[in-house]
Amino acid sequence: MASYILAWDAASGSLAVNNHEVEYTPSGFGPTVVETGSASTTYTVDGLSDTPYQFRVRAKSGELSGPWSVPFATEGYGPT
Repeated sequence: MASYILAWDAASGSLAVNNHEVEYTPSGFGPTVVETGSASTTYTVDGLSDTPYQFRVRAKSGELSGPWSVPFATEGYGPT
């Protein structure tokens, strides 16, 4: 099993970010969305298969969600 440690820049804007959503998907499958439960700009996704994934992130402020980031992809397998 693989783990991916994600890190991103904080969202800019006037609303206080209190959560993030991380969406990830291996090629050819539907996405999984998880809430980090934190304003932190890092998150570790554990228990993934050893295959490349695409990830994207968006900030949340209460029930409001920002736009999704540009997707970023892993190369090869998980680094941890």
